[in-house]
Formats: sequence, C-alpha cells, structure tokens
Amino acid sequence: MNISDEIRAIVREEIRAALADLRGPLAAAPEPDLIALGEVRHWVQVSKTTLKTWIKAGRLPKYGQGRMLRVKLAEVRAVLESRTTATRPPKAGRTSTSADVQRILASVPGGR
Repeated sequence: MNISDEIRAIVREEIRAALADLRGPLAAAPEPDLIALGEVRHWVQVSKTTLKTWIKAGRLPKYGQGRMLRVKLAEVRAVLESRTTATRPPKAGRTSTSADVQRILASVPGGR
C-alpha cells in the first residue's frame, strides 16, 4: 500500500466517524419494533394527533389500546412514503407537502 492509499483510508475513516457523530445518538440506537405514539417524534417528525388521525382513518395499524397504544415505525414511514406519491391536489391555500415529507424522511435513521 503506498502513501496515497494510506491517506485515502485514513480520510475515509475520519469522514465515517464525523458522519456518525453528526447523526447523533439515535442513529446508533437500534430501532424499536413497536413504539408509543409520544415517542414517534424522536424518530420522525409526526405529531401524536396526526398519528391518531391516521389510525382512525385506517391508514396506520395500531397495536394495543389506551396508554399502551403503539405503532410500528416502519408502518409510519410507509404512510409518509404514500403521501409523497399521492396524486391528490393540495388543499386550498396550501402548497404540496411532498418536499417536506422527503426532507423529514431523509433526516430519519433508516429513511431514504
């Protein structure tokens, strides 16, 4: 291995370490299977009220009841993904939220 290859390897290693630091502690934490509605905001930027609306509309399956109500993070992401591909026009006075959803998904560990 010559000196330039060694330098490249060191730089790659340092960049990976810096990126891991930027992602924060949630990037290193394992993603839970089921999470409480109030904890979803730590993984994706979706409010408890929005989750309850999706559950009531049948767009998001729920697990448990009352204070033990849980959702699967992968299913929350699937609902968010379906919103980015929806062809319905935006509500009057609102712009499309597709770019916002893409930005949110990009910031989530395991997102696109």
